[in-house]
Amino acid sequence: MEYDALDDDELLYLSLEAIKGERDAEAVALLKVLSGRSPGNPLAHYLLAAQHAQAGLLDRAEQGFRRAVALAPEFAMARFQLGQLMLVKGDGAAAAHEFRAVRSDDPAVAHYAEGLCALAEDRLADALGALRQGLALPQAIPALAQDMQRLVGATGVSVLPAEQEDDDVVSLTVAPMLLSNYNRYN
Repeated sequence: MEYDALDDDELLYLSLEAIKGERDAEAVALLKVLSGRSPGNPLAHYLLAAQHAQAGLLDRAEQGFRRAVALAPEFAMARFQLGQLMLVKGDGAAAAHEFRAVRSDDPAVAHYAEGLCALAEDRLADALGALRQGLALPQAIPALAQDMQRLVGATGVSVLPAEQEDDDVVSLTVAPMLLSNYNRYN
């Protein structure tokens, strides 16, 4: 394909279509062109980082998410995914730092960030409570909600209101969390 003939909006549109269609190689190629042509575009860096995370290229993903956050500190999902990536990499302090800085207009995302921050800090009961609160709200990003539901499910505790559960059972033992493909939907 001749990318020189495409402007930035066309490249972004085509890369999003490739992501939705799970044509990852095409998406990466388009996003590399876009981020190279417009290095100040935080969305291009974010989407490329998400593709790298999907491919297991975690160092590249971290660089891309950090670039997106540096370009747009208010970009909540870029910061959220950077925190999630740091959690996956086992750096709880860095994850907590990023999750604390998430400023989302979406209350569910704000609760998820709070819950994952608590998880990164080994405050397991707080993590479970915040994740439950997020799951009880309307969901703008269904795949993110599914990830959080799986995380809560990994505790072995049902997702019921806190007063309906045994108070002495709150354990959050989770295998390393996988980055999901929810970036395909936002």
